[in-house]
Amino acid sequence: MIPKETGYDKNRKLFIEPPAAEPTTVTAQHYSEARIDNRSFFEVHCVAPHEEPWCMPVDSIPLQDLESSIASFRTGSSLAPSGEALLLPSWRDEDWKELFQFTTTRMVAAGDALIRRGESGRTLYFVLQGNLEVIAHSTDGLRMGRVALVGPGSVLGEQAFFDGGPRSAGAWAVDDCEVALMAPDQYAAFEQSSLALARDLLFGLGRLLAMRLRTTTAKVADQIADKWWPCF
Repeated sequence: MIPKETGYDKNRKLFIEPPAAEPTTVTAQHYSEARIDNRSFFEVHCVAPHEEPWCMPVDSIPLQDLESSIASFRTGSSLAPSGEALLLPSWRDEDWKELFQFTTTRMVAAGDALIRRGESGRTLYFVLQGNLEVIAHSTDGLRMGRVALVGPGSVLGEQAFFDGGPRSAGAWAVDDCEVALMAPDQYAAFEQSSLALARDLLFGLGRLLAMRLRTTTAKVADQIADKWWPCF
C-alpha cells in the first residue's frame, strides 16, 4: 500500500511525494539530486542545504576588550616557563587578533574551579590574568596533588580538546583569574576563517602537550628512583 501524504522528513532532509502516473522530470534548479526509489515507488527530492554566510560568533570578546586580552596573554607568554607557554613566534599582531576574536572571556574567582576532573568538554582556556593550580588525583581517587601552577600566557584543556575524553585533571583559581575560552564551535569558525592560523595553533598546542608530558615523565622517573634507590 502506498501512502498518499506528502511530507517533509526533517531527520533525512527529504521531501517525499507520491508518484505521478508517469515519472516526471525534476529540474535541478532547487535540488541537488533527484531519483526514484524503486522499492517504495516514491519520488525523492534531496534538498541542497543553503550555504550560510560566515559570520563572527555572537559571544566573542568585544572589540574594545580585544587589545587588552591579547596584550595580557602575550606578555604572560613571554614570562612563563618554556614548558607552560603557548609559543607561536611567527605570529603577528593581526594573527593574535584573529585568534582572540573567536574566544569569550570568563572571570574565575579565587577558590573556584575552572575545570573539574572527569567532566566532559573540549573547550580550550587561554589564561589572561591570575594563576590556576592543576590538581591530579590518584587512581583510587583518595589522594591528589599539584601537577602545575599555570599563569598568563598558557593554555588549559588541550588534552581533552585533542582526544575528546573526560578531563584528566582539575584546575582551580589560586587568585582572581580571567581566561579566554574557545569552545569547539568557536574553533571551527576560526578554522573556517583562517586555516593556516588554525594549523599553527594546533602545532603550538601539540608542543605544549608534549612538554607537559615530558615534565610528568621526569617526575615519575624521579619518584621511581627515590623509591628503589636508597640514599647513601
